Amino acid sequence: MVRVMVLLGSLVVAGCGSDSRTPQPNVEMTLLRNRVEALETRLLAVQYRQPADYVSFKPSEKNWQWLTSQGFPLRVGIRGTKASGNGSEVSFDIGNPLAMDLGTCTIKLIWAETDSQGIAVAGTRHEDVREIEGWIPAGGYAAPDFTLEDIPPPKLGLVTVSDLNCLKLRERQ
Repeated sequence: MVRVMVLLGSLVVAGCGSDSRTPQPNVEMTLLRNRVEALETRLLAVQYRQPADYVSFKPSEKNWQWLTSQGFPLRVGIRGTKASGNGSEVSFDIGNPLAMDLGTCTIKLIWAETDSQGIAVAGTRHEDVREIEGWIPAGGYAAPDFTLEDIPPPKLGLVTVSDLNCLKLRERQ
């Protein structure tokens, strides 16, 4: 009985020194991991919205990204995809946040079939420079459609847009 009392007394004394408000190391690690994951998620979202020299899309995605064109940021997105002959017709939205209209524009497109891991299948990569008809209005959108040959929509896994160049600039009056 005395032994039990001494053992209980030592446990009580040992417990008196710990503050129940002080987080335990495992709890602190979990909190830090959660904060790091939240910051990584926010950083990834910011990176997707920063202008880049090229942007890549999965045709199933209905989002947009910023593309740097001649030092100007333009908003590019895929509006839709449908079958066209032996290929795919891809509809783009190209947003112009500038205070000037853009005309006589060309765009470089790269498209490919991808495997289940999202990697381009060898021999399916295509590349072409296309002309965007008409003007991209200041503060507005152009909605060009391009036929991407040889890969039907179910197999089209990657579309990359780069080198969007415009030869004519027109100020809004």
